[in-house]
Amino acid sequence: MSDGPAHAAPPVATLHVLAAFPVLSETFVSNEIRALRARGHRVVPLAIAPYDGPCQPEDEAFRAETVALGAQPRLAAMLGALADPLGLARALAFCRAQTALSVPSLLLAGARAALVARREGVRHVHAHYAHGAAAIGIVAARLAGLTCSFISHGYDLYGSPTDIPAKLAAADAVVATCEDMKADFLAMRPGTRVHVIPCGVDPARFRRPAAPPPSNGRILAIGRLAEQKGYPVLIEALARLPEAERPVVEAVGAGPLLDDLRALAAARGVADWMRFLGPRPSGWIAEHGPAYAGFVAPYVICANGDRDTSPVSVKEAMGMELPVLAAAVMGNKEMVTPETGRLVPMADAAALAEGCAGWRASRRMSADGSAPPGGKGCSTASRSTGRPSALAGSSPAARGHERASCPLGRPAGRAARHHPLCRRYRLDQGYRPAAAAADHRPAAGRGILGGSNCSPPPPRSPRCWPGPGWWTPSTASPASPGPRDASAPPGSPASPSSSP
Repeated sequence: MSDGPAHAAPPVATLHVLAAFPVLSETFVSNEIRALRARGHRVVPLAIAPYDGPCQPEDEAFRAETVALGAQPRLAAMLGALADPLGLARALAFCRAQTALSVPSLLLAGARAALVARREGVRHVHAHYAHGAAAIGIVAARLAGLTCSFISHGYDLYGSPTDIPAKLAAADAVVATCEDMKADFLAMRPGTRVHVIPCGVDPARFRRPAAPPPSNGRILAIGRLAEQKGYPVLIEALARLPEAERPVVEAVGAGPLLDDLRALAAARGVADWMRFLGPRPSGWIAEHGPAYAGFVAPYVICANGDRDTSPVSVKEAMGMELPVLAAAVMGNKEMVTPETGRLVPMADAAALAEGCAGWRASRRMSADGSAPPGGKGCSTASRSTGRPSALAGSSPAARGHERASCPLGRPAGRAARHHPLCRRYRLDQGYRPAAAAADHRPAAGRGILGGSNCSPPPPRSPRCWPGPGWWTPSTASPASPGPRDASAPPGSPASPSSSP
């Protein structure tokens, strides 16, 4: 979608079908709605289930306008479905093709959504996640005589997929958040109309200030304390470094693995270097993020196949011009370039440790790209190691898809002798469909596309990795306190703005 007025698309009214809304960690949905509205489109959010849980402060206004699916009258919905026999036949065909929901319940839910679509005068139905929301959106579109689409965010496709081929066949279009996901969709059903639209961020909000704060010398990590975030790999990477080269990492987020991760950090002797700040609102990230020396994203593929596909937090970090050290998983391979950071093999603690040790946080490239005073410039993230800075052109085996291991980079057969968390954390990296086993390389120079909010790419990071020795104890000692947010203490409902 073009931003220029001469090429602006005509306004379109859409019904967004959502499992719940607004949800604390799903800022990519609210970002999308705000951006579409800013371009003149009308969006009607429809929530399948009632939800009064926490959300980002800026999303509170969505609560009042979100339409509740269960509040729609049953009789009016069914009468509306009977008004179009052809649409009803198409809806019933999909209801019978899928298996996750009973035909009567899915038909009623779709009829209620179609009732909202007719009442609001929308022209298109779009669902977030390929679970029940996609199924209801498809049935609603068939009953209302509209087009429909759905987007997957990872877990719904890789961790707990339901009736994906049937949904691919029934939808008019499907949205993937990265090229690998598109390839997997096409492997399931060749010929499907799949568009790649990464979830975007607001570059006006996540940016580096004109007068940037001094670096605090610490590294930022954002995300739920869950398996796919790869924190055990990061803890092992820190443990492999001498104290003089070991940066302090501060993780923002909450999750089920908090106690296990703290125990693992203590067992590996890095509890003072691996800090867990608890949840923070997205405003805290935008305010305090620019003071960090860099961002680390050690993501892995879970045992059930779940993975991060287009992590919003990585884009937020690059918007704030933080150098990114990331595992080469899914969308990271398309976003992280030599100008913005460095990619390392997934679940490779040694490579992650090398990246941490070589992080050049105390120097920045000047505006014209010349070397900063007192140091060498670095146009690629791999100059200190001589390794390729990206793995997009490697084989699937090199990317780790064809092997199983524990997150510490050791052979799977030795996992039983590791920390209990590592034994539970073993990866099943052979999930990818057989037809998609070929190396699906992203387009050269693709970078961030702006995503579903059609924003321009975040600025490139001017920082780099010229060699070891960037870290100085005076600015990043374990004793130095991390930034805290009085409005969101640990344990509060606020959380990072990245996807779960």
